[in-house]
Amino acid sequence: DGHNSHCTYRFCLYTEAAMIIILCLVAHTTHWAQPLDVGCFRPLGSAWKKEVMAASRQFIRITKYNLLELYDQARKRAFLPDTVTSAFRHTGIWP
Repeated sequence: DGHNSHCTYRFCLYTEAAMIIILCLVAHTTHWAQPLDVGCFRPLGSAWKKEVMAASRQFIRITKYNLLELYDQARKRAFLPDTVTSAFRHTGIWP
């Protein structure tokens, strides 16, 4: 969204040292151009719903102790390398 707090000088130094390429999106285009929103977070929501439903069918109560484990399972199903690559391709950005 172009906010200056997202890319500080310290952050830029860190990414340069770690050989991470920063990709900045054009202002006011994130509603259609954010690759992970377009292609990954929607499947994550569906995967999370499936995890919650599966847990409830087994009478497993979701607590602060097992929430991250369930979320991790959903994340692993939603954020596959092919899914992420496809999301970038779909928005016209190639990683």
